Amino acid sequence: MKSKNLQKSFYLVILVGIIISFQNCSSNFEALSEGGGLAGAAGMQLSAESFRMAQDAELSQQQYDCPEPVYRGFKCLDKVLRTQEGLDYPVKFRWNRAGQESSGTVIWVLGSNGRGSWRAFGGVIPVQEDFDKNKKIRSVEVDFTQAPKDSVNDGGYWTYGGGYFSAAQAYMAAVAYVTANLKSGAFLNHVGGSNGTMVAAYALSHFGAGEFVDRFILHAGPFLPNLLEACDPSHFASFSISPRVHGTIKSLLGFWGALDRNIDVCAPSSAPVVNRLSLLKDAVKSYPQNGIHVIMGAKEKDEGFGEWIIESNFSWYSQIEAAEKTREVLASIGHEMYWPSVASFASRPKPTVMGAAPTMTFSTTRDGAAVTRVPLNATVYGVIRNIDASSAMGCMTESARVADCANPHKWVSFPNADWTFDGSVWRAQFSPQKLGLVPGKTYVGFNVNTKTGQRTSPVNLQVIAESPVPQATEPPAGQRPAPVLILSKSYNGGSSGTFAADETVYGVSRNLPAVGVKGCMQESSQFGLCSDPKNWQSLPNGDWSYVNGEWRAQFVPAQIGGAPGKTYIGFHINTATGERTANFSFTLSAPKAVPKPNPSTPVISEGLFMSDVGIYYSNGSSYCYFGNMESFTRATGRTNADGIRRVNGLPASMKNDGTCVVP
Repeated sequence: MKSKNLQKSFYLVILVGIIISFQNCSSNFEALSEGGGLAGAAGMQLSAESFRMAQDAELSQQQYDCPEPVYRGFKCLDKVLRTQEGLDYPVKFRWNRAGQESSGTVIWVLGSNGRGSWRAFGGVIPVQEDFDKNKKIRSVEVDFTQAPKDSVNDGGYWTYGGGYFSAAQAYMAAVAYVTANLKSGAFLNHVGGSNGTMVAAYALSHFGAGEFVDRFILHAGPFLPNLLEACDPSHFASFSISPRVHGTIKSLLGFWGALDRNIDVCAPSSAPVVNRLSLLKDAVKSYPQNGIHVIMGAKEKDEGFGEWIIESNFSWYSQIEAAEKTREVLASIGHEMYWPSVASFASRPKPTVMGAAPTMTFSTTRDGAAVTRVPLNATVYGVIRNIDASSAMGCMTESARVADCANPHKWVSFPNADWTFDGSVWRAQFSPQKLGLVPGKTYVGFNVNTKTGQRTSPVNLQVIAESPVPQATEPPAGQRPAPVLILSKSYNGGSSGTFAADETVYGVSRNLPAVGVKGCMQESSQFGLCSDPKNWQSLPNGDWSYVNGEWRAQFVPAQIGGAPGKTYIGFHINTATGERTANFSFTLSAPKAVPKPNPSTPVISEGLFMSDVGIYYSNGSSYCYFGNMESFTRATGRTNADGIRRVNGLPASMKNDGTCVVP
């Protein structure tokens, strides 16, 4: 605990001390504007190749044994690195395992101004020792050693101000040197905290740092994807959500960006520093060969940089994509390192390259062609591909409010009442009318693979007025096949005349049109009622829907009032021609054994599922049962059970809430 508190002091006391220690100074914006010493960074991207270095021929002569006892066994080297801006930064490298083969290398980069040694903070020592002795991983520490020169210069990263643009160039020069001279083994991973995350994240999005570094283990950052959004009080990650530290944060950014703690970085006159401080504005957001691992502390809200830094980090994290992505907000820490996470992530090899991008389409038929306009009364089929069963989120809203989906708090997790995973893809089936969508409006949405951050392209869906009911047009009698109705125990199975009351029945009715079809079914003793057309029901209804040129149903007899021992008779009829199917009949037997809760069945995640008895809904801790298809359809907008996951037994660890209550 002592080392943890010391690490916390390292980040907080030094950073806040910057503000307290320095007196008023003139604005340095002149140096950032065109014609000044530092070029504006707007739109400026540099390739990793432009930073690549040749091996240092003087390395063996210039390196020496580090003198500090805590660095016994480490080598040291002092260099001056020149950036692409032509700025010189003194750097000290410290590394272990000299002359030994290593499995990989970890580069350690400090927060604040980048000055100092990691081993001054005890928590790092057991991790580096474990890497060395047990995992054969080299540690290379980078110390930006330039001391403050005057009252407006904090040295290190901020020797010239210049924001994260200049600091990240200094970082890239150091990474390039390590890659050419000190890297050992198959991978190079980065560990940093606070500003040690910011220089890496800026270099990743602007200078191609992912070409050199494989994984980034990032504590207490990154933050500030776009300074303009942070200055917007309506944005979910605005400075204004943390009034306690609002002034402190803006003063720090003014100092780092222009060596002036008194400027207002949110004022229009501060435009020259916007791109120099914004990690993702006009920048690359996709890192297909890298792993990104973020650890934030919940105690930031009260003892660090406030809720703002957590939300700003979430905004950054939600916008990037990578081969691997993880993010934790730990209740036990604040603005500090969490060493178990460092030990876990920093020792991992290169990640697997990012997979195929997800896609989402809506159609008026299952697996049909994509459409962007649907009638209010249509059945719409959605499918999402290339996202697995545990990694899907999404957002969809009316186009006038599309900005809401930029807030990841507005995304919803799958499965939900609309979307279920069928074993290979995500599927939805819904009626725009039943979902309350409005004719004339356009709805926009996307889905996200949470493991990589990859998104589907935004999909637009315009709802139009109900499609008119067309007049039935049929070929002359004798030139068309007779309609036929089949009930089966499996999808597209053979006809069956006996079903258990709690068994799923699959129905198909062929050679009937999409409109003008009605049906009637009664218990055999009441079948005479079907001779009166007023007792016929129009299709589609709660059981039957028209799919790919056929009428389909999927139901459990007990859920629609079927009784064991009874026989039921019915038919379908084309009301335009009078042609009808032959009467079908089936007899119900006793229900199958009701499944008892099974201690070995795991907890079922939120969404729909089926057992042998029927359809259920889980909220993650309890479940309820749809007593009939009508209530299922009212609750979900679905008319069949296609794609609903199946379980072999009800989980004993979950509460049974009985029948689902549907308004």
